[in-house]
Amino acid sequence: MPKFTYKFEKVLKIKADIEDQIKQAYAFYVQKKASLLNENEAMQSNYYENKSDYIATLKPGDRISVADLQSAEDYGAAVQIRIKNNLNTVSQLDVQIEKLAKELQKATAERKMFEKLKERAYRQYQEEQSYLDSKELDEIASNKYYETHIKEAK
Repeated sequence: MPKFTYKFEKVLKIKADIEDQIKQAYAFYVQKKASLLNENEAMQSNYYENKSDYIATLKPGDRISVADLQSAEDYGAAVQIRIKNNLNTVSQLDVQIEKLAKELQKATAERKMFEKLKERAYRQYQEEQSYLDSKELDEIASNKYYETHIKEAK
């Protein structure tokens, strides 16, 4: 019985490889987005903690220098700018993620189509092999019948 070979096996492998590459890119962008959102949260939390710690260290009657106020204001503005830049990057990543999700859906559909074709080809192969096997058994039975009944009759 000859071994089953699927004529589009290489194409199926290529489709699976493409799907894997898209999955990796998708995971990379999702991870990068999560990282930026976590960074935003950490920066904002850190800013408010530092601000409340500084206020907690002040005693009634302490003087606050203009330089300290300006420094705190500059730091807060820098944090807000960084958060805004991260959010812009996140929105760009969202576009990439959406694009990759569509590509992944398409690649998965193509791979599944070739897998279905492979399954059909394998079923057809099994049916052909079953037919050939039964044909061979019929031939063996006919020869056996001929040898035992017809040859004896002569």
